[in-house]
Amino acid sequence: MKKPSVPGSLVLLALFAFAAGRYSSGSNHDNHTTARRILYYFDPMHPAYRSDKPGIAPDCGMELEPLYEGEDPAAKLQLQAGAVSIGPEQQRMIGLRVEAVKKSSGSRLLRTIGRVEADGNRVHSLMAGTEGSVQAVQNNPPSTAVRKNEVLAALYSREFRNTEQAYLGSLASLDRVKGARAAGRKAGDDLSRNAQCFC
Repeated sequence: MKKPSVPGSLVLLALFAFAAGRYSSGSNHDNHTTARRILYYFDPMHPAYRSDKPGIAPDCGMELEPLYEGEDPAAKLQLQAGAVSIGPEQQRMIGLRVEAVKKSSGSRLLRTIGRVEADGNRVHSLMAGTEGSVQAVQNNPPSTAVRKNEVLAALYSREFRNTEQAYLGSLASLDRVKGARAAGRKAGDDLSRNAQCFC
């Protein structure tokens, strides 16, 4: 009867050792997680909000989660669809740098393609009354008010040119006729004076 009790006691002893090891490793694991240092508490929905103490997030009412030393904060975040989080190690490997946004002065030359188009709200059509082309534009910077009788541009039109030439020709003819009449009166006056002298 001693032989069957020895294998049974060995099995019982092995089970007891297994259970004790399992219990002690579980308690060591719990002690290890509580021994880690908490860096800060953050809101998983809005990771920019951080707190030194546990509590409730003021913006969404969720409980703040702790971030332990050595943990990746991106692993705990609830990212939106299509969002990507890159950990510090990956940032170092790909040479990614993150800096705070700040104002600074400076100039850069940027060459690109594009199309210049007039602002339709600021374009006003003028009716010239005839066909023609703009020969010159006066110096009127954008957004300046235009006064009455102010010259905006010089328009060339063949119809206007022909009308102007006809008008100037008519004025010249009128002057010639007036000159001839005046000369005729003067000649008539001279004749009448001469006639009086001979009488």
